[in-house]
Amino acid sequence: MSAIDDIDLLRNQQSRASDSIDWDRIITINYRSYIQPDAVVVDVGAGEGLQSRRLRRFAQPSQLFLVEPDAKAAAKLRFQWGRKRGITVVQVALGAETVQGDDFDIDRLDDWTLPAPLSFLRIAAGSESRAVLDGAGTVLDRDRPTIGFESDANPDALAQIAIRHNLTVLDLLGNVVSPEHTSEILAYQPAVVLLPHEQLERRKQHQATLRADVLRSITTSRPSRERLKRWLGV
Repeated sequence: MSAIDDIDLLRNQQSRASDSIDWDRIITINYRSYIQPDAVVVDVGAGEGLQSRRLRRFAQPSQLFLVEPDAKAAAKLRFQWGRKRGITVVQVALGAETVQGDDFDIDRLDDWTLPAPLSFLRIAAGSESRAVLDGAGTVLDRDRPTIGFESDANPDALAQIAIRHNLTVLDLLGNVVSPEHTSEILAYQPAVVLLPHEQLERRKQHQATLRADVLRSITTSRPSRERLKRWLGV
């Protein structure tokens, strides 16, 4: 199967519209398959911490950095995570250059001193995602992390990023996405994985398992909140 074949399977053969799929759960399944228990993970645009909680629970990285520029959101993350071992909350934005701002500062990831090589970089930074990567070029080329890319970058920009850093674009079922199909894939699913070229052969053995897990998740309905309340007698 290819990326386009799987989109056809879901959208046309199974009548699964994109907005009917729990993509947050699918993204978690993907990240869990790429992150090792001893990994150093940087979560850019942590927000309310949904994926951060899932990363910690299911992937169990040794060090998890939650990067969030919004003061209120960062304060909430500190309240939730401040005393957790291996969790660091940083109120800052990551970008292409260092800037001291009135509301928040901007750092370059290249200027950070991490406790070990970066294993996984999650980017959910909207239109600033390209700037995040521009400020992390040295880290990307030195540590060769896998990147979970949940952003609005256009297909051409994504292709340029992949070429510049020798990365392969994968969809959320583990398929390699060719440049001519990137637009269609991004129109259906909200994220892709950028995998260093040298890791692709080793990952092929996991693709069938990942695809099966994702398809099982998509076809398994989750109980509604009302049904859960009835079960729990709430």
